[in-house]
Amino acid sequence: MEVDRFRPFILLAVVFLITAGLGFLLKAEFTDIDSDFSVWLSSTFSSGILDSVSDIIDDFGGIPIVAAISVLMMLHPRTRIIGTVCLLVSVIAWAADSFLLKYIVARPRPYDFLDADVAANWSEYSYVSGHAIATSAFAAALFRYSRSISAVFFCYSIFVCFMRVYCLAHYVTDVIMGSLLGIVFAVVLAAYMERVSDLFWAALPPHRAD
Repeated sequence: MEVDRFRPFILLAVVFLITAGLGFLLKAEFTDIDSDFSVWLSSTFSSGILDSVSDIIDDFGGIPIVAAISVLMMLHPRTRIIGTVCLLVSVIAWAADSFLLKYIVARPRPYDFLDADVAANWSEYSYVSGHAIATSAFAAALFRYSRSISAVFFCYSIFVCFMRVYCLAHYVTDVIMGSLLGIVFAVVLAAYMERVSDLFWAALPPHRAD
């Protein structure tokens, strides 16, 4: 019984390690191909408008917007459980990438590899994309409650991934693997985070909970 209880977390750890292993492979064997695609995409769609949008996405399009929407949902009694689950899942997935996976793989960002004059991000490493993992985890967690709203945020996540490759902050494999890993985090953690949310809100005094 104890093994069954921890089986999803063991699965998540295995997926995380596989993702890290693939990161070393991509870093060693596919960086040239990835960089060529990044340059092609950036030059093909280059425009002043997208440059401005890219700056906004860089600063606010990942975990900040995800956290803000989650907190807004938490303010309403009918959606506070959903908001809490989405917040916890997204933050855990983002933190696992930003403070662990990026530094394990240590893949330089495309603009460093290409020696491009691009504003630096807060982390010097690119694998996997924190924007991708946070937004996809958020969208996948929402799927448990509303498929239609989840689809909207999956579309948003795809757009964010495109912009991160466009601005040469990430390779396309960074955002693909980030999106997949974010979904895995949501699938594994959502049910557990719902229990945590139920306990948290139930523990609050009635006038605080409402």
